[in-house]
Amino acid sequence: MKNRLCAFAAGLMVTGCGTAVAGESAVVYGRADVSYQNESYKYGADQDGNTFILKSNASRIGVKGAKELDGDLKAIYQLEWEVSFTDKDSKNGDGDNILKARNSFVGITGEYGTLVAGTHDTPLKKAQGKIDLFNDLEGDIKNVLLGENRVNNVLQYSSPKLMDGLVATLAVVPGEEQEVGEVEVNNSVADSVSASLIYKTGDLFAAVAMDDSVGGVDTLRISGQYKIEDAKLGMIYQMSESSAGSTVDDDGIILSLSYKLGSEVLKFQYGASDMKAKGTEQVSFGVDHKVAKGTKFYAFLTNTTTDDDADEEMIIAAGIQHKF
Repeated sequence: MKNRLCAFAAGLMVTGCGTAVAGESAVVYGRADVSYQNESYKYGADQDGNTFILKSNASRIGVKGAKELDGDLKAIYQLEWEVSFTDKDSKNGDGDNILKARNSFVGITGEYGTLVAGTHDTPLKKAQGKIDLFNDLEGDIKNVLLGENRVNNVLQYSSPKLMDGLVATLAVVPGEEQEVGEVEVNNSVADSVSASLIYKTGDLFAAVAMDDSVGGVDTLRISGQYKIEDAKLGMIYQMSESSAGSTVDDDGIILSLSYKLGSEVLKFQYGASDMKAKGTEQVSFGVDHKVAKGTKFYAFLTNTTTDDDADEEMIIAAGIQHKF
């Protein structure tokens, strides 16, 4: 396993060096994030359990770059994989298959915007900005809200920055199904659509986004974050319903607050909805301690409850994150 990882990393480095010689800009990047967690949970009627887990939290490695083209255009690309180096392969039960594709695409960018094709987070997912203070951890908003989708056959256009901070993004996803007799199938150019308007300045982030038939769900998301000196206040309000015309119509909310105190960032987040389970409420407290640029220690507590008492879970964890 160690030799495989070394060969993989070396291959990325060679790719980066080769493109640099050819006159392209390219960079190898990544993030290593591991936490040691105590998970307390309920199972059955009035039965409690707990376990300790060493967890890799969306650790990743990738290469991205650009090449100058004619007409003030650039060709851009990104290849990125999640590296679950503390977890077993869920398919084979061993540690040999630890890579999973993340945002990977090729495209063109210029003064009229950016067009990419490949695997990408939907515009609605990106409309969360940095409001989710526990992203990729147990307090991630994906445990409360629908719509946190990464789609592997996206054609996406983003406008250039308008009015000093406004960007519009539209993504279409073909269903890619083939006709079989008279059965209706999803085979159009845009069976699913996701779009967003995001306005971002120094202290303000505001967004409105929608999904139409993405993962079988229609969603409207409104989000915002405002910085007041060393504090950041964030909120996401969301409405989701089945694309099949179900009468189910759920809404949800995320509230977050962070405060920078020297080398520490204190964090609080609350989420509630019926989207994942009836009566879901999630409360998280945490602290980040910056050690150096790109490196931090962190600790957090996340408590999740639903209308079903057997779903109650509390997680206390400490970890380290290093970006390169």
